[in-house]
Amino acid sequence: MALVLGNLAPMIRAGGGVALIAPSHHVRAETSDPIVNALVERYIGPATLHPGRNPELPNELSLIRSQRFARFTSRCFSVEYERDIPSIIGQVYAMSHSPRSRFGARILEFERELAAKLLEASPSGVFNERIETEVVLAPKLS
Repeated sequence: MALVLGNLAPMIRAGGGVALIAPSHHVRAETSDPIVNALVERYIGPATLHPGRNPELPNELSLIRSQRFARFTSRCFSVEYERDIPSIIGQVYAMSHSPRSRFGARILEFERELAAKLLEASPSGVFNERIETEVVLAPKLS
C-alpha cells in the first residue's frame, strides 16, 4: 500500500486526495457466509489470499505512515438486501478462490448440498443480509 500511495501522490493535484474503498471489518447481521464458507472449504479447500495481495489489511496503517497523505477520515456505508439460494450459489462462483471450474465433477453435488443446508438454516430460502463498505478519504499534503 505504501508503494501505491507513493506512486499516486505525484498524479494528484494540490487539494486532491485518495479514496480507499474496501469491505468493512464489521460483522454482518444475518448471513449465509458461515454455511457457504464451510461447505466450499470442504469441497475445494480453504480460501487463500492471492500471492500479490497486500497482507496489511487496514488501509489506515499505510496512510498513517505515509508522508504524502494525512488527516484521513473513515466512513462506513451499509446496504441491506435479500438473497435467495440461486444468488448465493452465483456469489460463490463469482469469488476468485471458488470459480465453477474448481468444483469439477462434484459441482452438482455441491450445489444440491449447499441448497439443502441453506434451506435448513432458512426454510424460506431467503437471507436478509447487510453488507458494509468502508471508505477512507485522505487529502494529499501540500
